Amino acid sequence: MTNGKLRILCLHGYVQSGPVFRAKTGSLRKGLKQVAEFEYISSPLPVELSHASPSDEPRDNASDGAVKEEPKLGWFRVTNDASGHRLHDLQKCLDTIKYALETMGPFDGILGFSQGAAIVAIVLLIIADQKKTALKGVAPSSDFHFQVSDPSLLPRFVILYGGFQVNVKELAQLYQPEAVEIPSLHVIGQSDVIIAPERSENLSHAFKNPELLYHPGGHFVPASPAQVKPLTAFLQSFIRVPSPL
Repeated sequence: MTNGKLRILCLHGYVQSGPVFRAKTGSLRKGLKQVAEFEYISSPLPVELSHASPSDEPRDNASDGAVKEEPKLGWFRVTNDASGHRLHDLQKCLDTIKYALETMGPFDGILGFSQGAAIVAIVLLIIADQKKTALKGVAPSSDFHFQVSDPSLLPRFVILYGGFQVNVKELAQLYQPEAVEIPSLHVIGQSDVIIAPERSENLSHAFKNPELLYHPGGHFVPASPAQVKPLTAFLQSFIRVPSPL
């Protein structure tokens, strides 16, 4: 936290980039400027649109405004073969997020949209699984890993817009009820036809005491006063009150 404001790391959606997502969330940043500052990063993974899987790799079809020349990126890739859905390039992107936390942090929270929200959840589920399996003295439930140099660099909360569970066998054992204990706010579009509300609700079950915030729109980050007010209240609960001493 700097200048009494929370620092939030933002992860873009599918076929976006950090600059594109920053442009799309300008109204949200303006509405929250009294309580938070936002930093944006880009995935290292270019998207091959011919390999896209609509069910697990949603794309945001809103206008990119003044950043149309930005590369189209994603946080993982899912393909189909005879054995079912297969996951690709996830560890590379997990390492990118880890690097951002260690070199740009500390951050108070992480905000993710769509595929960005999905990988934020995966990060937290991997961390939770690593802790649980280490205590039991057994192997982790997945081959993926995420460990920062200092635990204080991990987020205190997350905000997930249009998040979803990635239905691949490599991650299946991670999605356990209430596995993630840090506070979470799940923002869900009631008219979302890219990520159905039920998919975001299902993801929230992996979090302990999740807060769900609905809006009447589709697959985007809303910034109306009706949305900014509860989001502000959520964020203010993490602003440390200065000691009177």
